[in-house]
Amino acid sequence: MTRPHLRPHTGYDRSTEPLSRPTTDLLPEIFATLFADADKYREQGSRAEQELKRLAEPARDTEAKQADDQAAAAAVRDGNPAPARIHEAQLVTDREQAIRNMAAYPGIIADTTNAIHEARAELREHPDHGKETAKIKAKLKTDLEKAQATYQAFLESEARDAWIETATPMRPLRNLVNPADIVHDLERGYITDQTAGTTVLANLHTALTREN
Repeated sequence: MTRPHLRPHTGYDRSTEPLSRPTTDLLPEIFATLFADADKYREQGSRAEQELKRLAEPARDTEAKQADDQAAAAAVRDGNPAPARIHEAQLVTDREQAIRNMAAYPGIIADTTNAIHEARAELREHPDHGKETAKIKAKLKTDLEKAQATYQAFLESEARDAWIETATPMRPLRNLVNPADIVHDLERGYITDQTAGTTVLANLHTALTREN
């Protein structure tokens, strides 16, 4: 799971889209319904846009003209008056309807996303908001401070073994970030995309699994 941005968001608001929002198991039940509505109307809006583009293609005019020409030819060949050019007329009607449909979706989608933001605002005002995170953060800091001492002992022991085995100069062999870097990140107030702290666990895994 990628560490989310904690910096203020700027630009186009994607916070309610599936890849940018929390999963529903992390939120009150109401969000499942709100997310479902937002996703449904986005999908419908996308289909409406695709249909409008399809109807706007010049090929549709050619198809409608050919259909009306063929109907006229068949009628006259049978001794009947040429019928009204219903295919061309229907294409005009379909295009106008598609434009009206498309125009409705921005407002519908805005309403659904506003409902999500309003629910978020209620959560922000809840007296327990942030308490769980603060509790976990305090525990994480304590755990990492303990891990820092263990990690430093590991580096020193590894360096000692290397000196005994190969006369390698006595210094830590691995130039890696360490648990203290995560503590530093926690105290900064925000996490950027890539910091020493966000990569420490991967580096620790490398240190403990690399054979040489």
